[in-house]
Amino acid sequence: MYLTHLIRIYIVFFIMLSCITPASASEKKTDDDRSVKIVPTDQKFGGKKIALVIGNSTYVSSPLKNPVNDAKTMARALRRLGFDVDIETNLGYMAMNDAVENFGAKLRSGGVGLFYYAGHGLQVNGNNYLVPVDAKINSESETRYKTVDAGLILAKMEQSKSEVNIVILDACRDNPFNRTFRSANHGLAFMDAPSGTFIAYATAPGKTAADGEGANGLFTSELVNVLETPGLPLEQVFKRAARAVLEKSKQRQNPWISSSLVGDFWFVPPADINTIIKQQTLTSNIKVDNVIADSTNNELEYLDNNVFYEDLSKYLRETLESLEKIQQMARSGDILAQARMCALATQKQFNMGLKPEDGITYCQELAEKSFPIGLVLYGDAYINGIGVNKNNLEAAKWYGIAAEKGSVSGMNALGTIHYNAQDYFEAVKWFRMAAEKGDTTGLVNIAGMYLNGLGVNKDITEAVKLYRMAAEKGNINSMMQLAEMYKSGSNVNKDISETIKFYRMAAEKGDTSGMVELGNIYYHGREIAQNGPEAYKWFRMAAEKGNTSAMFILGLECTSPYFGVYNPSEGIKWFKEAAEKGDFNSAFQLGVRYENGYDGLPKDYNKAIEWYQKGADLGNSAGLQFINELKAKEKKEKSSWW
Repeated sequence: MYLTHLIRIYIVFFIMLSCITPASASEKKTDDDRSVKIVPTDQKFGGKKIALVIGNSTYVSSPLKNPVNDAKTMARALRRLGFDVDIETNLGYMAMNDAVENFGAKLRSGGVGLFYYAGHGLQVNGNNYLVPVDAKINSESETRYKTVDAGLILAKMEQSKSEVNIVILDACRDNPFNRTFRSANHGLAFMDAPSGTFIAYATAPGKTAADGEGANGLFTSELVNVLETPGLPLEQVFKRAARAVLEKSKQRQNPWISSSLVGDFWFVPPADINTIIKQQTLTSNIKVDNVIADSTNNELEYLDNNVFYEDLSKYLRETLESLEKIQQMARSGDILAQARMCALATQKQFNMGLKPEDGITYCQELAEKSFPIGLVLYGDAYINGIGVNKNNLEAAKWYGIAAEKGSVSGMNALGTIHYNAQDYFEAVKWFRMAAEKGDTTGLVNIAGMYLNGLGVNKDITEAVKLYRMAAEKGNINSMMQLAEMYKSGSNVNKDISETIKFYRMAAEKGDTSGMVELGNIYYHGREIAQNGPEAYKWFRMAAEKGNTSAMFILGLECTSPYFGVYNPSEGIKWFKEAAEKGDFNSAFQLGVRYENGYDGLPKDYNKAIEWYQKGADLGNSAGLQFINELKAKEKKEKSSWW
């Protein structure tokens, strides 16, 4: 039994340790972190756009008038939208399978994949099949051998590297082989969209759509009408088309969608946002002052400095009764206090128990007086929908005014809006402007664009140079990015000395992720000699700053005799502190030790159950299993005793 539980401890030890990864450079947030998580093009819906369009009309048994016209109309629209389109019409079984195979192969390069089909489609036993023009189906059992399974298209897309997959099926016409089928199913069956996939049907599952009276079918005609609308997200494109189809069909045809997309995709991104910003600024009835009448303490310059956020955090830590004092000063008209109230009430990183209305008026007043920090914070409020209704264009307007007045925070925020809208060239423009003013966030953002070739030619050398410039200026995100690049060998040669150098730079700036990463390097001893005391030093620094991952690893390190820092009582202390802060792994480890009386803890089944239950409550389901095992063991022990 002792050996069984010892094995349990060390299996869990290695499984849990392998799952502990501190926040990456792209996730690390400083007080005013306006760096963008820039991901490769094939992860940001902005890579190559590949489409296969098929229209089948010339069926022997039941020809259709519109599918070939529909396919040609759709192909033209997709080409205008930048898709690489393969269009195929009137395909037999072999040719249709070949087209799908070729489409799957092209998708392996990543980006966006779109499959469009117009023609006969049918469902058998809940599966959907697309019908080639040469199909001769005498019974339901022959269907899978003489048609193309729609599930095959979904599988090809799911196996590819494409981040967004779109399937459009205008194939809900009556089954041309109904007389030879035992079932009387109409239309297509509902299909669950695999991860990252959007499926659109010409009409609801189980229903049929008419071939159409004009040159195009009703669904495709209405879809193409809205497909090229600027700034309309994917779901809205299809909802708008569906409303038109419903209206024109007198409610007889109701298009349907199934989606598992978690991000936004636009056929036409809102890339003209600059024009919108300028138009709104010119036509706005909000007066923005160009001159500050009284800035005796140079508040205008100070309030544009990213140090504002750092200073505010420090002020809150060190000043007694600081919140009440800030509120009093803000009410008396103090500009700096009003900016602080604006930030405290509307920024998510501050948790002061304030409501948005406690600060949003100050945000608006500062913005209207042209204080850069007010302009940016008011824009943030619109981005996040805090104190005002969420409105990206309104946010962009205020960011734009801040940027035009030289605010690097405004430049980065405006660049981020363009980046999220996939307007990478405009994003680069604003990030570069911030970088040229010496702003480290701007340097990090423009470096990310060079690293991934977004809005500029991909240039790893330039990206590394810019990250290094930002790191030399003290930017933690750039330090972590460089460390991770040299650690993984991503875009640069692996270099453990450079990895350690940049993690150490971040750690010495107080970054707990850098501390934990350094600790892991010395702890595991893979790239360099294992050094338990050095690992302990960095883990302890991170733990003392509240990092629960570091506390958990310290618990493991101090209760193991293999790392040169064996101190079970200290290990238990770290497990308890981490568990109280919500770390379920630590709660689980405490349960194991109480169950078996390890590391100086008494054998106490009630305490063990208490910690297993806490671990389960925090998310470790293994705790419930161990509670059941422990109760069974306890029952057996009592039975043996009697």
